[in-house]
Amino acid sequence: MLRTTYEQRRACEGLGREELEQYQLTRLNGLLSAVLPHNRFYEEKLPNLSLPLNSWEEFQQLPYTFKEELTDVREGEWAA
Repeated sequence: MLRTTYEQRRACEGLGREELEQYQLTRLNGLLSAVLPHNRFYEEKLPNLSLPLNSWEEFQQLPYTFKEELTDVREGEWAA
């Protein structure tokens, strides 16, 4: 799900705006579904996130992630 072939990328070039946005949203939901269960940082940052995201407006409501959050290492833990 996370990798695309050359042919898939070429096919995206012919999509209309709405089709491309839906394709991207589907890919984003797949990425979030794969990452969230295994990443404590985002699990804590997005505890009430309900997947799948149904629109880009829902995506825009998610909080930003800043470099400082990713480099702030707690005692005895590895960095994200």
